[in-house]
Amino acid sequence: DDGTNGNITGKDKNGNFWNNAVKTAAGTEYSLVNSYNQPVDYKMHLTTGFLSNGIKNGGLLEPDTELLGDFAINTATQDYFFIEENNGAEKGGIDFKNLKPEKAYKFYVFGSRYDTNDRTGLLTFTGTNSYQGTHQMGGANIAEGDITGNTKNQNNNTIFVSEAIYPDVDGTIHFELARYAGKFAHINAMKIEEYSVAYASGTSPIISTTPADGMGVRIARIHSASGGFNNEGPENLLLDKNVTGNGNKKWCYNSTDNFVIIELSDYYDVDKFVIEDCKTREPNNPNLSEYHIYVSTAGTSDADWKEVVHEINQSDVMYKVKEITPVKARYIKLVPKISSNTVRIYGFKIYGRKSFDSVYENALISVGKPVIMQQDAPNVQNAPVALFDGEMKAANSKWSTSTAGDKSVVVDLKDNYAVSGFKLYDAGSVDGKNENINGYILSVSQNLSDWEVVEDANNKADENIKEVEVSPAKVARYIKLEVPADRLGTSGSLNLYEFNIFGKLDVTASDASLLTLQVEGNSLMPVFEAERTVYSVNVAKEIEKVNIKAEARNPECEIGGDLGEKSLILGENDFFITVKSADRMTERIYTVKVYRADKSAIAGIESLSIEGLELEPDFSPSTHLYRMETKDSKVVVAAKATSEYARINGIGKIELTDGLNELNVEVISEDGKNRENYTIMLYNTSNLLSVSSPDGKGKRIVNIDSYSGMTGTHENPFRLLRGWKENLSGDNTMKWCDTSAAPFIIFSLTGIYTINHIEFRDCKMVESGWANVPGYSVYVSTTDTLDGSWTEIIRETGVASINEKVKSFDPVDARFVKFVPSKGDNAVRIYGFDIYGQFKEAIDRNGVISVGKTILNCSAGTNDMLTAANALDGREGTVWEFTRRTATLEVDLEEVYSIDGFALTDSLDRISGYKVAVSRDGVTWETIAEKTFEDINIKKKVILLEEPVDTRYVRLTVPSTAQRGTTCIKEFEVYESGALVGIESIDDTADLDDLLIWPNPVSRGTKVHLNGNGHVSVCSLQGILIAEYYFSADCVIPTDGLKAGIYIVRLDNGEEIKTGKLIVK
Repeated sequence: DDGTNGNITGKDKNGNFWNNAVKTAAGTEYSLVNSYNQPVDYKMHLTTGFLSNGIKNGGLLEPDTELLGDFAINTATQDYFFIEENNGAEKGGIDFKNLKPEKAYKFYVFGSRYDTNDRTGLLTFTGTNSYQGTHQMGGANIAEGDITGNTKNQNNNTIFVSEAIYPDVDGTIHFELARYAGKFAHINAMKIEEYSVAYASGTSPIISTTPADGMGVRIARIHSASGGFNNEGPENLLLDKNVTGNGNKKWCYNSTDNFVIIELSDYYDVDKFVIEDCKTREPNNPNLSEYHIYVSTAGTSDADWKEVVHEINQSDVMYKVKEITPVKARYIKLVPKISSNTVRIYGFKIYGRKSFDSVYENALISVGKPVIMQQDAPNVQNAPVALFDGEMKAANSKWSTSTAGDKSVVVDLKDNYAVSGFKLYDAGSVDGKNENINGYILSVSQNLSDWEVVEDANNKADENIKEVEVSPAKVARYIKLEVPADRLGTSGSLNLYEFNIFGKLDVTASDASLLTLQVEGNSLMPVFEAERTVYSVNVAKEIEKVNIKAEARNPECEIGGDLGEKSLILGENDFFITVKSADRMTERIYTVKVYRADKSAIAGIESLSIEGLELEPDFSPSTHLYRMETKDSKVVVAAKATSEYARINGIGKIELTDGLNELNVEVISEDGKNRENYTIMLYNTSNLLSVSSPDGKGKRIVNIDSYSGMTGTHENPFRLLRGWKENLSGDNTMKWCDTSAAPFIIFSLTGIYTINHIEFRDCKMVESGWANVPGYSVYVSTTDTLDGSWTEIIRETGVASINEKVKSFDPVDARFVKFVPSKGDNAVRIYGFDIYGQFKEAIDRNGVISVGKTILNCSAGTNDMLTAANALDGREGTVWEFTRRTATLEVDLEEVYSIDGFALTDSLDRISGYKVAVSRDGVTWETIAEKTFEDINIKKKVILLEEPVDTRYVRLTVPSTAQRGTTCIKEFEVYESGALVGIESIDDTADLDDLLIWPNPVSRGTKVHLNGNGHVSVCSLQGILIAEYYFSADCVIPTDGLKAGIYIVRLDNGEEIKTGKLIVK
């Protein structure tokens, strides 16, 4: 790996990530990643030592993609591990550990070292089964192609491929490298494929990728979709990303209901999906947060779909890989979810195998057959492969070209058929706009060399569907369709939708072989071949019956034996299918060994519930995370396992603590090898204080008092009070975001509360591209927000890895809570801050009874920072803002009070009057006060009632005619009877907040400080002078002689007069 004799291989040109083994000593162990660079639990452990060499001594330096496929990576083939006779270990050994017992593994090994002497290795893989074979790495002239020099004497084209290997009881497969011929054996590169046991004969292939060159088979096509932007349509999902120019092509569209439906050419048993999401290529744009996959065999109406995958919390998953039990499908629907509604998906791969059943009658033999030669495929969407995808009417599935010259396509039927006819669906069969071709030539061949023309047609432009009968039938494997340039028609264009070929297998009367053999819902090991007669199938303990299907190559054969539904015992079950030839002279017996596990390996659940609650989202076996809330202190969790033999932990009655409770339901298979975990994030909100409505309605206990800053109103601190549902809705503006050097938030509570628990949701719960806070502190105060008043209750460091930060502590009294987070990058991004506790005592507000009461209805504020709730928070630093419209505020005082007055604190001196109505029932209202203020500059606009009124509900109305432009109300105060006597004797123009007094409120006997010096007078709310002082330096006022109540403090320094309100407890 020093660059001279070898190199590290990272992400290769195909987008695959490699693991690198450098140290060769016995006992060396490597942790592995998969091809998407995602860490896995698997380990590679060297049980013996190896030797190593590379570039300088015979590694393959220039591998050919056509010969080696995805192994053709020079940094992978140029260096190698090896063993040598009489030098170190005689045999090399590697254990692949922590593998999944319910999976099967297939190994691909490439060895190469130039030498004129034979270098052949004996490779053995051992798990619960084993596979052994030879692999030649070097030898005289073994290279393929026009190769010169030493390279002609080394392997450049052969990859050793094992059969499916199953791990042993410890999850281990052992690999042994021995010498078979010569003195050396080598390993340059290895690939391991993991797949479902159902397809243990070989990984189910990708069936969704559209061939890049117009060759091969097109199984999948886009049926329909929500839409696509310009050149970013859903057809890009099916492109071969290894083709130059395709890598950055994606499906991009913005819709609240994004979807794409893919139609397969026939029924397929699909078992795996891979979504290549946005951040694989666009790190600054979001991945999907959630997705659903549905399948259908019948059609695409709502009732046809069956959900097979539902995954949430996917924002951090770049490649979304999902394996399922094989399910029959003709249509597949992907429904992606993302908060911004704009999907950016680079690929959607579907894996599967052809089902036993077919959409088509037996006589149609061309659907799904490969194109092996073609002339003029202008692009991947309009290539000749479209002629054999089974779709006759779709406008987006055709061979279309308008270039000059002859056109041709050759299809391989994969066997000799007696071909009896053709149907060619021309342009007029679908759209009626494009011109039909005038003529064509059809030829057949058994060997690609000897062609026989069966139809040479001209003057056929009026035929939309061109039909040809071949009688007698012609035996052929290859079919060629030619459209000479002079038969294209006047436009010179070609638009053909489908080319159907009809016939039947050409078989003899003595043929007693099968065409297909299937154990429904499973796959045979090894892959079925007509000449192979013994197969095995592994099934779960839960499978008590299997359905065996078979079809003979010759329909005249007699098939008997163990066909149809068969019961299973635990262990080995042998079934025999007999085939007698049409002439009854030949008989062949096929054996299927079905192994039914003696212990269940299934660890899923079919139901999960909490008594009295609805799961969010709705339960699905493939959804492992749920998030919901309750006000109950205990819940009962119930679950039913998919297998009756599985064990379930975490169910029954569970006591809840305040805030977030993580409930884990664990399902363990009978054999103990498999576990499934289902997590319910359950918020117990019975003592939650801080969540309130963003429109100002309802009861707000916790308010935003002050803060360090914000990036804008779209990410303002009031969004911390939204609650987990809105914060985690996927909208990345549902947060407080601040880039200040020292970010902080101060929350004020409407009374003294005993708090014992806080939680906040950090950045990465929604935005994976930014950093969480690495540490934070929380402080409380019962008096004020000055520096000396705070008590620290929490200090946490090293918590950047925790997305949802939860902290309980000993109960502590608080009127103010201060949150101080440290930044993990350029900003803090907090998706909600929850405070839990219980009411302890009210704050003496000298008769004000409206603070913190419930708002039944109100006019909207300018934004969610400036709602009517600010008018009842008891703090004049926040405002309710609205613009030149009649504004109303209806307050439920929560019990009946005797009231005698109101005070409206006008922030901008723009309100000239208001009126107040009251109600005992919240339905029938009576206006009891209305006043116009001649001096609009009065800050505190007070209305006194002539007589007290008993009421529970109060409605404030500020008519539009009493406003000047944008209006801001600091506070609307409702006073209990007796509290406002004499208040109008105070200077109505005084701003009672422009004199800083601290601490405030203050306990009787504690000295208070003023921000200035001069003549100080202390008056009652009735205007009676209580005390006065003269200070030439710091103003410090004693409160020993003051009774509990509210006082007006006036400071005159000779140049200006400041006034403030002092509360003595």
